[in-house]
Amino acid sequence: MRRKIVRGIDAGLTGTPATGAPPPWVGWLVVALMRQRIRQNWHRQIVDNQLRGVDSDEGAVPGLPGWSFNFHGIGCCLTGPDGEIVDVDRRDDHAAIIDPWFFAWRIRSVSTRDLPEIRLWHWMPDQGLIVSALDELRDWGVIEYPEGNHFFRLAAPFEQRLAALEQCNFNDLTIAARWTSAFDDREDAATMVRYHRWLVGRASDCRNASNALSGAAARLPHDALRELSLRLLKGAIGPTTGRAIEAMRTRPDPKFDLAVLATLDRISPTNDPPYPAYAALSYLLEHGVDPEHVEKRFASFAAVERAKGFIGNPFLGEYAKLALRHRPSIAMSLLRRALRSSTPVCVSDIAALLCVLDQPWCHRELAQALTEAPSGASAYIAEALRRSGSALAERQAEILYTPPTHDPERVGFSMEEVLHNSVDSLMGEKLPGAKALADELRTRLPPDWEG
Repeated sequence: MRRKIVRGIDAGLTGTPATGAPPPWVGWLVVALMRQRIRQNWHRQIVDNQLRGVDSDEGAVPGLPGWSFNFHGIGCCLTGPDGEIVDVDRRDDHAAIIDPWFFAWRIRSVSTRDLPEIRLWHWMPDQGLIVSALDELRDWGVIEYPEGNHFFRLAAPFEQRLAALEQCNFNDLTIAARWTSAFDDREDAATMVRYHRWLVGRASDCRNASNALSGAAARLPHDALRELSLRLLKGAIGPTTGRAIEAMRTRPDPKFDLAVLATLDRISPTNDPPYPAYAALSYLLEHGVDPEHVEKRFASFAAVERAKGFIGNPFLGEYAKLALRHRPSIAMSLLRRALRSSTPVCVSDIAALLCVLDQPWCHRELAQALTEAPSGASAYIAEALRRSGSALAERQAEILYTPPTHDPERVGFSMEEVLHNSVDSLMGEKLPGAKALADELRTRLPPDWEG
């Protein structure tokens, strides 16, 4: 396959006919990787020249209008005025090492701008699917992994063609047509059969199946996705189980309903990871499958205080949201537990929801929880009260919340201090995601709701 890919790229570069071209989704993936490599060269020049000596971790890039930078760990993320994200770690002297997720994030950020990335996103409309597809490139010798199993670099034949590719103007219709022809990029019946078979293979590969499922679900026909998901549900309980259920969540199918119900009964509340159970319960509650049985199983999973692999139960907040939507009679007790959880994400998620919902009962529950919640998460609850539309709620936050004090003999800051000083931005990031559910609940729950 590597020879086919090289021939396809040479055909795109020179206009010579390609024999035995690689599939378009493979060809565009390699071209996009080469363009990522070119962009990383540019990124290194910006960091070494225009950002040398800056005294801040973030800000505007000098001499590059509209671009901003953010230093993190050993890397720097550059964001362009059109949303392009070029994030690179400094792992080598030549910016040749590529992070798979940084690459996938950049593809998504320019997926409507340039032909190679537009076509790649068309065939692989999901970051996880793109990362999954790298496994094949590794098997074919297109990419090499000098540092283990995560970071990689392009093999020599592709590095050698970077300069020529950089000169390609994909906005030129003649050049664009040349590349489209090089990869035989069309959607005739034979190509689509091959493509669907490839998607099923990616989503069945145990190395990265869970990453590939969302992208596969976006492009597979209903029957093919159902059969794939049914097969995956028969495997061991794990992340892929949950992803297979999520893939069919918006595609009601009686045959799949029964398979999810059977899978739920295979999952142990304490001995299996929590995500598959949450995915199954969400699916079954939304589709109204065997309500009485599902409600009993829901109670057994929601009652777990310490899920497998976690200090607490990270899905407690999600269970509270499910109950608010589908079983409001049991929602209040779950909501109160989530606000008092030792798992910060549970506290922050429910606090954000109540903040946006902004009804008197929300203020009541937040204020009560603020007197009882663990100190490590109380800042979220206080911030939710402060952001409410009630002057009384804001006053309660001032009275009930005691900010952490810094020990002058301590080196650095405690987690409580860090949270206290960053909770405004952290909560601000969560609020937009809570709006849809809050709008739904506002039409169904009275302002003085007591559960």
